Amino acid sequence: MILYGSYPRYMPVREIALYQEQGSGEAQTIFLEPGSFEQALSWDEGYIYIRRASMDRLLEEHGIGGERFWISFGGYRKLPSMGGSSSIVNVDYRGQEEELRIPYWNNESDFWSALLKQMP
Repeated sequence: MILYGSYPRYMPVREIALYQEQGSGEAQTIFLEPGSFEQALSWDEGYIYIRRASMDRLLEEHGIGGERFWISFGGYRKLPSMGGSSSIVNVDYRGQEEELRIPYWNNESDFWSALLKQMP
């Protein structure tokens, strides 16, 4: 029982992914490690916050343009690489707000997600 309860059954996902569809139906995906995006975005239990000036620099640096893209963030990976979960938001970047506040459903608080995290 001690061995069963003494190791983590999942690993938190610390990186984020930016997705954008290209005109030909292909998608561009950029993975960003912690430390490279904290100035541009953050999140809490119900909202993701995007600071436009920092996000503009980040998008330009990685060649993502346009008015819509997706951000995948948070979540976990089930060990050993048996799946996982994350939160995804669709970003409408047409406005001129200095900070975007986008609500999302935190799937880590879901019963099924909690159950999957604890399965051996």
